[in-house]
Amino acid sequence: MKKLSEFVTALALCAAFMLVTGGSAKAADSSYPVSFESLWNNESYIVQDNVNTKMGKDYNMCFPGFVQVGGTYYNYFIGGDSFGVAMTTTTDGVNFSTPVRVLSPDPGVSYESFPGAFYEDGTFYLYTESSANGYSITLATSTDGINFTKQGTLLTASAGTWDSGGIGTPNLVKKGSAYYLFYHGFNTTTNQMYTGVATAPSPSGPFTKYSGNPVLPAGPSGSYDEGTAGRRGIILEDGVYYMAYEASTAASGYADFSTAYWTVALAKSTDLLNWQKLGQNPVIPSKYSYGNDGATLVDILGTKWIYYRDDNNPYGNDNYAKRARLANETSGPGIGYDVIYEAESATHDIGSAVSDGWQALQSSDSAGYMIAGPDRAGLAGGENLAVFKAKIADNSLDNANVMRIEVYDGTANSLIASREITRQQFVQTDHYEFFTLPYVSTEGHTLKFRVYWYGNADITYDRILVKNGDPDPHAALVRDNERLELSDPFDDNSLGTVWTTFNGVWSETNQVLRQTSTALGDPKKALISNSGIPFPSNIEVTAKVRVDSWTDGGYARAGVSIANNTVDGNGYNLIFYNDHQTVAFLDDGVAFGPSYTFNWSNDTWYWFKLKNDNGTLYGKVWEDGKQEPGYYPYQWTHNTRTGGYPGLNGGSSGASGNSMVSFDDVSVRDRRGIYETEDSSYHQIGRKDLEGWSANVGQDNNGYLLYGPYAADIPTGNRTAAFRMLIDNPTFDNNNVVHLDVYDATASAVLASRTVTRQEFTAANEFQDFSLDFVNAAAGHRLEFRIYWYKSAYIRSDKVIVD
Repeated sequence: MKKLSEFVTALALCAAFMLVTGGSAKAADSSYPVSFESLWNNESYIVQDNVNTKMGKDYNMCFPGFVQVGGTYYNYFIGGDSFGVAMTTTTDGVNFSTPVRVLSPDPGVSYESFPGAFYEDGTFYLYTESSANGYSITLATSTDGINFTKQGTLLTASAGTWDSGGIGTPNLVKKGSAYYLFYHGFNTTTNQMYTGVATAPSPSGPFTKYSGNPVLPAGPSGSYDEGTAGRRGIILEDGVYYMAYEASTAASGYADFSTAYWTVALAKSTDLLNWQKLGQNPVIPSKYSYGNDGATLVDILGTKWIYYRDDNNPYGNDNYAKRARLANETSGPGIGYDVIYEAESATHDIGSAVSDGWQALQSSDSAGYMIAGPDRAGLAGGENLAVFKAKIADNSLDNANVMRIEVYDGTANSLIASREITRQQFVQTDHYEFFTLPYVSTEGHTLKFRVYWYGNADITYDRILVKNGDPDPHAALVRDNERLELSDPFDDNSLGTVWTTFNGVWSETNQVLRQTSTALGDPKKALISNSGIPFPSNIEVTAKVRVDSWTDGGYARAGVSIANNTVDGNGYNLIFYNDHQTVAFLDDGVAFGPSYTFNWSNDTWYWFKLKNDNGTLYGKVWEDGKQEPGYYPYQWTHNTRTGGYPGLNGGSSGASGNSMVSFDDVSVRDRRGIYETEDSSYHQIGRKDLEGWSANVGQDNNGYLLYGPYAADIPTGNRTAAFRMLIDNPTFDNNNVVHLDVYDATASAVLASRTVTRQEFTAANEFQDFSLDFVNAAAGHRLEFRIYWYKSAYIRSDKVIVD
């Protein structure tokens, strides 16, 4: 074993936010209830569910709406290959049954959809938006929730009024003995969509439009709901009705909202006719060109959830449901927040510390940033939420702006979100309140959470909470598998010019790529050889694979491939092989590698991953919808090819066996500069642990969990090393757990270092990146990326990623 480089014992301390993941802080958590009433009092806020983010993706579930019958929730949504209605059931709001088509448009009608459901006395009432009769609202009824009988048109647009352009997205609410049918109307004069209501003595009508319509108009010019106050859900809590509704900015042309920004907002009412919008709208980040729309509101197992539609844009066209809920800091880590930054531990341009935070006073401070930073790295990308907890000494003097809350991207040097807070937005005096700022961030970028103070009110800050919301789908790929080089979801029904095919019959239809020939041909491959990307040897290809037809035999194959040449399509492969029980490595025309038992079925999607890591092939296969294996169970040390192109293996018909195969969601990632801890020879302590290397207090003493690899090929200039690690318990104490450094073994110099404490980990048993920025000044120097372990907590290291 090579001699360890000198360990630096003098550690520099720097001012930084204090990270808290559930331990005590200087100011105690405010004991506010979590309710819609407390939301209007700035004592709760809306957080996105960052776990169940793509519900119903496999069948394009969008615009969901629920009715509860006993312990079952019937979910009606836009479904099928035309605009009808599908239904699926759930008992927990997350796991849904196989969808059933329950309503289709009549001949000559383009759609009968955007459903709203209601249940009473054994009857299901399904209200739909129909393109018939100038965009109208229709009704169908059922006694079992599946077999519906159409009852005809209930309500139509009124010429010359606010809804003259058509009506739709209906939902029914009962109040006393009256029934209130809410719907949107399109105003052809203003090019806006508003919400109106009609009332009736029964769910079947007849309905009479309210003379005071619209009850929820679109917002003023430049606002989040300037274009739309549309599809909605309504729920009753403690005598008050609360509405979640879709909102958009202005249309770009007549009724063209394709370039608007869409989001979800809230309103409340005591009589269903007079509505007050939430002052802190919108409650989730806005999304360009649809998505984050189609809102509804439902109580599932005692928790109020806002469900809404999203899609993979710009990474695909799949629709699915997401959701959000009420929470605050008392909801705890993972629900109310993921990270807490105490204000007194921040950096500041003005103000001073007080017992429970940081304060700016008119009598002693000038306008400026009372919270200025510093940069925070390692935060999740995607749709997130910053919550600023502050109090004011006087909320009644005027309604001037008193502070501006901001999220600033320090990597891109750009302001990504900001919001002005006025004096009277504080509901009470000398009372901590939450002010929210939804934002969308880029994975790997450093962020600042800042507060600019205008100098006209005494304000005290306690903390800033950050809640991760819906992950950026592209960022999630990069975070899991490093640098994305190329991806293709096959969603445009035209095989792109980056692809070259060898043998077989290939076509892109129905948003998948298919190989449909069983004739002779070896190999049958689609290669990414015209992309202009000089793929290195160390890459990883990921794809979904489905066998559509299979005859057992040695030429029946389906899977993924790397290091392929453009002469004959030969390369390395990870494939289903021979029968329905085998996964194998193959070097085309050279040799088969190890094979493994894996029972699989036709007509079922499976994920394949194949990577080359410095001459060793690693692979994994798992069924779509199930948990990805935490390590690579298939390995083959085989190094006969360099360079080449990634691709897909669609079969290899010959003397025995053949196959027809479909593919979806292929992606390729560059793995240069990625050092897998379990593959390293440089450990002073610990042992291999699944996909990583770990140390624990019962078996190990202080020492290097990782050092080396003495890499001499790191390019010069500004670089970042991300150490990916997990901990078993992030809350037990806040002692030092590891010390990280980048060490130039040639120059005997530490280029960057930091100590990580237990509570800097935000969750138990989840990998998290800890980054070190460094400058590699000299080409060819041998660099180490080291983890010194302090014998205070179980730590597992996954890899080091050098950018």
